[in-house]
Amino acid sequence: MSMRGIDVSNWDADREVILSDIDFLIAKCTEGIYFDDPTFESFVKGANDCKVLTGAYHFAGSESPEDEADHFYERVKNYLNICIPFLDYEDFSKDAESVREWCERFVDRFYALSGVYPGIYISACLCSYFAGSWVPEKCMLWIAGYPKDGIVHEYPEEYCPYDYSPWVLPFIWQFSSLCDTAGGIFDADVCYYDRRIWLQHLKKDEPLPTIPTNEDYMHEACKVILGYYGTGDERAYAVRQNGYDYTHVQNLVNDIMEVCDVE
Repeated sequence: MSMRGIDVSNWDADREVILSDIDFLIAKCTEGIYFDDPTFESFVKGANDCKVLTGAYHFAGSESPEDEADHFYERVKNYLNICIPFLDYEDFSKDAESVREWCERFVDRFYALSGVYPGIYISACLCSYFAGSWVPEKCMLWIAGYPKDGIVHEYPEEYCPYDYSPWVLPFIWQFSSLCDTAGGIFDADVCYYDRRIWLQHLKKDEPLPTIPTNEDYMHEACKVILGYYGTGDERAYAVRQNGYDYTHVQNLVNDIMEVCDVE
Protein backbone atom coordinates (compact mmCIF):
# COMPACT_ATOMS: atom_id res chain seq x y z
CA MET A 1 0.00 0.00 0.00
CA SER A 2 1.23 3.49 -0.81
CA MET A 3 1.44 6.20 1.85
CA ARG A 4 0.56 9.89 1.86
CA GLY A 5 2.89 12.57 3.11
CA ILE A 6 4.13 16.15 2.97
CA ASP A 7 7.48 17.90 3.12
CA VAL A 8 7.97 21.04 5.17
CA SER A 9 10.51 23.73 6.07
CA ASN A 10 10.74 27.01 7.92
CA TRP A 11 8.40 28.47 5.31
CA ASP A 12 5.69 26.39 6.98
CA ALA A 13 6.55 27.53 10.49
CA ASP A 14 3.20 29.19 11.14
CA ARG A 15 1.08 26.35 9.79
CA GLU A 16 -0.55 23.76 11.97
CA VAL A 17 -0.21 20.31 10.44
CA ILE A 18 -3.07 17.88 10.95
CA LEU A 19 -0.85 14.84 11.38
CA SER A 20 -3.72 12.39 11.42
CA ASP A 21 -4.18 13.10 7.68
CA ILE A 22 -0.73 11.86 6.66
CA ASP A 23 1.53 8.84 6.99
CA PHE A 24 4.91 10.58 6.74
CA LEU A 25 6.54 13.99 7.01
CA ILE A 26 9.92 15.04 5.63
CA ALA A 27 11.41 18.17 7.22
CA LYS A 28 14.16 20.45 5.98
CA CYS A 29 17.20 20.11 8.20
CA THR A 30 20.07 22.06 6.63
CA GLU A 31 21.14 24.03 3.57
CA GLY A 32 24.64 24.63 2.23
CA ILE A 33 27.17 24.81 5.05
CA TYR A 34 25.68 27.56 7.20
CA PHE A 35 21.90 27.25 7.43
CA ASP A 36 20.13 25.10 10.01
CA ASP A 37 16.37 25.09 9.63
CA PRO A 38 14.97 26.27 12.98
CA THR A 39 11.74 24.28 12.55
CA PHE A 40 13.38 20.90 11.97
CA GLU A 41 13.28 19.58 15.52
CA SER A 42 9.73 20.71 16.24
CA PHE A 43 8.33 19.21 13.04
CA VAL A 44 10.11 15.91 13.57
CA LYS A 45 9.23 15.67 17.25
CA GLY A 46 5.58 16.44 16.61
CA ALA A 47 5.33 13.87 13.86
CA ASN A 48 7.24 11.22 15.79
CA ASP A 49 5.06 11.71 18.86
CA CYS A 50 2.03 11.00 16.67
CA LYS A 51 3.62 7.89 15.13
CA VAL A 52 3.97 9.62 11.77
CA LEU A 53 7.05 8.47 9.85
CA THR A 54 9.74 11.10 9.36
CA GLY A 55 12.53 12.09 7.03
CA ALA A 56 15.12 14.88 7.00
CA TYR A 57 16.53 16.65 3.95
CA HIS A 58 19.55 18.76 3.14
CA PHE A 59 19.08 21.43 0.47
CA ALA A 60 22.23 21.45 -1.65
CA GLY A 61 24.08 24.74 -1.93
CA SER A 62 27.14 25.72 -3.95
CA GLU A 63 29.86 24.69 -1.50
CA SER A 64 32.04 21.60 -1.42
CA PRO A 65 29.81 18.49 -1.32
CA GLU A 66 31.99 17.03 1.43
CA ASP A 67 31.58 20.15 3.58
CA GLU A 68 27.84 20.15 3.01
CA ALA A 69 27.61 16.46 3.89
CA ASP A 70 29.53 17.19 7.12
CA HIS A 71 27.12 19.98 7.95
CA PHE A 72 24.06 17.81 7.33
CA TYR A 73 25.48 14.90 9.30
CA GLU A 74 26.27 17.00 12.36
CA ARG A 75 22.67 18.20 12.50
CA VAL A 76 20.91 14.95 11.66
CA LYS A 77 23.15 12.33 13.28
CA ASN A 78 21.03 12.05 16.43
CA TYR A 79 17.87 11.58 14.37
CA LEU A 80 18.96 8.76 12.07
CA ASN A 81 17.08 6.28 14.24
CA ILE A 82 13.79 7.98 13.30
CA CYS A 83 14.50 9.97 10.10
CA ILE A 84 15.46 8.78 6.63
CA PRO A 85 18.04 11.32 5.33
CA PHE A 86 17.69 12.86 1.85
CA LEU A 87 19.81 15.10 -0.34
CA ASP A 88 17.68 17.72 -2.11
CA TYR A 89 19.51 18.73 -5.29
CA GLU A 90 17.95 21.49 -7.42
CA ASP A 91 20.77 23.18 -9.34
CA PHE A 92 19.66 23.17 -12.99
CA SER A 93 22.56 25.29 -14.23
CA LYS A 94 25.15 22.48 -14.30
CA ASP A 95 25.72 19.78 -16.89
CA ALA A 96 25.06 16.11 -16.23
CA GLU A 97 28.66 15.25 -15.33
CA SER A 98 28.90 18.07 -12.78
CA VAL A 99 25.57 17.16 -11.17
CA ARG A 100 26.47 13.50 -10.99
CA GLU A 101 29.92 14.18 -9.53
CA TRP A 102 28.62 16.60 -6.88
CA CYS A 103 25.95 14.19 -5.71
CA GLU A 104 28.28 11.18 -5.71
CA ARG A 105 30.78 13.04 -3.57
CA PHE A 106 28.07 14.16 -1.13
CA VAL A 107 26.64 10.64 -0.84
CA ASP A 108 30.12 9.13 -0.43
CA ARG A 109 30.97 11.51 2.38
CA PHE A 110 27.64 11.15 4.18
CA TYR A 111 27.90 7.37 4.01
CA ALA A 112 31.46 7.47 5.38
CA LEU A 113 30.21 9.48 8.35
CA SER A 114 26.94 7.68 9.04
CA GLY A 115 26.95 4.24 7.43
CA VAL A 116 23.73 5.30 5.71
CA TYR A 117 23.14 6.07 2.05
CA PRO A 118 20.82 9.07 1.85
CA GLY A 119 17.92 9.17 -0.56
CA ILE A 120 18.08 11.78 -3.29
CA TYR A 121 15.41 14.32 -4.27
CA ILE A 122 15.63 15.57 -7.84
CA SER A 123 13.35 16.86 -10.54
CA ALA A 124 12.27 14.28 -13.10
CA CYS A 125 14.30 16.11 -15.75
CA LEU A 126 17.54 15.34 -13.87
CA CYS A 127 17.07 11.58 -13.53
CA SER A 128 18.80 10.82 -16.82
CA TYR A 129 21.90 12.66 -15.56
CA PHE A 130 22.62 9.64 -13.36
CA ALA A 131 22.93 7.11 -16.18
CA GLY A 132 26.11 5.16 -15.53
CA SER A 133 26.35 6.33 -11.93
CA TRP A 134 26.31 4.06 -8.89
CA VAL A 135 23.91 6.44 -7.12
CA PRO A 136 20.69 4.74 -8.37
CA GLU A 137 21.91 1.46 -6.89
CA LYS A 138 22.51 2.96 -3.46
CA CYS A 139 20.12 5.90 -3.05
CA MET A 140 16.36 5.86 -3.01
CA LEU A 141 14.75 8.22 -5.50
CA TRP A 142 12.43 10.99 -4.35
CA ILE A 143 11.28 12.34 -7.70
CA ALA A 144 9.58 15.70 -8.25
CA GLY A 145 7.17 16.29 -11.11
CA TYR A 146 3.93 18.24 -11.29
CA PRO A 147 1.59 17.08 -14.07
CA LYS A 148 -0.97 19.73 -13.16
CA ASP A 149 1.41 22.65 -12.56
CA GLY A 150 1.62 21.75 -8.90
CA ILE A 151 -1.98 22.70 -8.18
CA VAL A 152 -3.58 19.51 -6.90
CA HIS A 153 -6.23 19.15 -4.23
CA GLU A 154 -6.01 15.44 -3.61
CA TYR A 155 -3.57 12.56 -3.83
CA PRO A 156 -3.32 10.99 -7.30
CA GLU A 157 -4.58 7.55 -8.16
CA GLU A 158 -2.26 7.28 -11.16
CA TYR A 159 1.31 6.08 -10.76
CA CYS A 160 4.23 8.47 -11.24
CA PRO A 161 4.09 9.29 -14.98
CA TYR A 162 7.69 10.43 -15.38
CA ASP A 163 10.72 8.60 -16.71
CA TYR A 164 12.71 7.76 -13.59
CA SER A 165 15.37 5.58 -15.20
CA PRO A 166 18.11 4.67 -14.37
CA TRP A 167 16.31 4.00 -11.09
CA VAL A 168 14.23 0.83 -11.15
CA LEU A 169 11.43 2.43 -9.15
CA PRO A 170 10.84 5.71 -7.32
CA PHE A 171 10.56 5.56 -3.56
CA ILE A 172 8.58 8.81 -3.30
CA TRP A 173 6.87 11.01 -5.87
CA GLN A 174 6.38 14.70 -5.02
CA PHE A 175 3.40 15.42 -7.24
CA SER A 176 2.38 18.89 -6.07
CA SER A 177 3.71 22.06 -4.51
CA LEU A 178 0.20 23.34 -3.75
CA CYS A 179 -1.84 20.48 -2.37
CA ASP A 180 -4.73 20.98 0.01
CA THR A 181 -3.85 18.42 2.66
CA ALA A 182 -3.05 18.02 6.36
CA GLY A 183 -4.95 21.19 7.18
CA GLY A 184 -3.19 23.53 4.75
CA ILE A 185 -1.49 23.97 1.40
CA PHE A 186 1.71 21.93 1.34
CA ASP A 187 4.21 20.19 -0.90
CA ALA A 188 2.63 16.76 -1.17
CA ASP A 189 4.17 13.35 -1.73
CA VAL A 190 3.18 9.75 -2.19
CA CYS A 191 5.48 6.93 -1.06
CA TYR A 192 5.14 3.69 -3.00
CA TYR A 193 6.20 1.50 -0.11
CA ASP A 194 4.62 0.73 3.22
CA ARG A 195 5.47 1.60 6.80
CA ARG A 196 7.43 -1.61 7.31
CA ILE A 197 9.78 -0.82 4.41
CA TRP A 198 10.25 2.77 5.61
CA LEU A 199 11.24 1.61 9.07
CA GLN A 200 13.69 -0.91 7.61
CA HIS A 201 15.65 1.95 6.06
CA LEU A 202 16.47 3.67 9.33
CA LYS A 203 20.19 3.44 10.08
CA LYS A 204 20.62 0.72 7.45
CA ASP A 205 23.62 0.19 5.22
CA GLU A 206 21.60 -0.29 2.03
CA PRO A 207 18.32 1.65 2.13
CA LEU A 208 17.01 0.52 -1.25
CA PRO A 209 14.05 -1.87 -1.27
CA THR A 210 14.97 -5.30 -2.56
CA ILE A 211 15.07 -5.20 -6.35
CA PRO A 212 12.96 -8.02 -7.85
CA THR A 213 14.88 -10.75 -9.65
CA ASN A 214 14.16 -11.99 -13.18
CA GLU A 215 12.37 -14.94 -11.62
CA ASP A 216 10.20 -12.59 -9.57
CA TYR A 217 9.30 -10.64 -12.71
CA MET A 218 8.36 -13.80 -14.57
CA HIS A 219 6.14 -14.87 -11.69
CA GLU A 220 4.45 -11.45 -11.71
CA ALA A 221 3.90 -11.66 -15.47
CA CYS A 222 2.21 -15.05 -15.02
CA LYS A 223 -0.12 -13.55 -12.41
CA VAL A 224 -1.05 -10.80 -14.88
CA ILE A 225 -1.85 -13.41 -17.54
CA LEU A 226 -3.99 -15.34 -15.07
CA GLY A 227 -6.02 -12.21 -14.41
CA TYR A 228 -5.01 -11.55 -10.81
CA TYR A 229 -4.96 -7.78 -11.26
CA GLY A 230 -7.77 -7.01 -13.66
CA THR A 231 -7.08 -4.94 -16.77
CA GLY A 232 -5.89 -1.50 -17.91
CA ASP A 233 -4.97 1.11 -15.33
CA GLU A 234 -6.16 -1.09 -12.48
CA ARG A 235 -3.67 -3.79 -13.47
CA ALA A 236 -0.81 -1.32 -13.97
CA TYR A 237 -1.39 0.26 -10.57
CA ALA A 238 -1.53 -3.13 -8.81
CA VAL A 239 1.71 -4.32 -10.40
CA ARG A 240 3.52 -1.12 -9.45
CA GLN A 241 2.16 -1.30 -5.91
CA ASN A 242 3.85 -4.69 -5.66
CA GLY A 243 7.19 -3.04 -6.44
CA TYR A 244 7.58 -3.96 -10.12
CA ASP A 245 8.30 -1.94 -13.24
CA TYR A 246 5.03 -2.30 -15.13
CA THR A 247 6.55 -1.81 -18.58
CA HIS A 248 8.97 -4.68 -17.98
CA VAL A 249 6.19 -6.92 -16.69
CA GLN A 250 3.99 -6.12 -19.67
CA ASN A 251 6.84 -6.85 -22.09
CA LEU A 252 7.25 -10.27 -20.48
CA VAL A 253 3.52 -10.85 -20.77
CA ASN A 254 3.66 -10.02 -24.48
CA ASP A 255 6.63 -12.34 -25.01
CA ILE A 256 4.88 -15.21 -23.23
CA MET A 257 1.67 -14.71 -25.18
CA GLU A 258 3.57 -14.56 -28.47
CA VAL A 259 5.28 -17.87 -27.73
CA CYS A 260 1.95 -19.41 -26.80
CA ASP A 261 0.41 -18.19 -30.05
CA VAL A 262 3.26 -19.67 -32.11
CA GLU A 263 2.93 -23.02 -30.44
